[in-house]
Amino acid sequence: GSEITFDSLLGHGTPVVLNYWDAQCPPCRAEMPWLQAAYDQHADSVLLVGIDVGRFTGLGTNEQGAQLLEDLDITYPAVYAVDDTPLRHLEILSMPSTVLFDAAGEVVGNHAGIMTEQRIEDWFIKLAAGAE
Repeated sequence: GSEITFDSLLGHGTPVVLNYWDAQCPPCRAEMPWLQAAYDQHADSVLLVGIDVGRFTGLGTNEQGAQLLEDLDITYPAVYAVDDTPLRHLEILSMPSTVLFDAAGEVVGNHAGIMTEQRIEDWFIKLAAGAE
């Protein structure tokens, strides 16, 4: 219901995982439950934000994105991009894409394409350990 910026998310002492997705992307849909599981386990130490960019990739509307979140029972914070800045800022070229930031807001990892459930969990563990 409100607008957020990169500055409001990054560099405030909590590691951040940004996951770029769109509603008509089968790999995005496949990894979202794994992201939810990792977030459920590490929400106290890592912030996960899903960013729906479907209207800028041609793979979905904001309404389809909201429906996907509901269908998959996704409860981690999710937003939709109001312009293509999130894609351009981090040079996101494929869906899904995930970018990891440490507690200081520095990029410490990224992955283009679907991730395995184990890789997601490993990244959350690593980020959580760095936040302590």
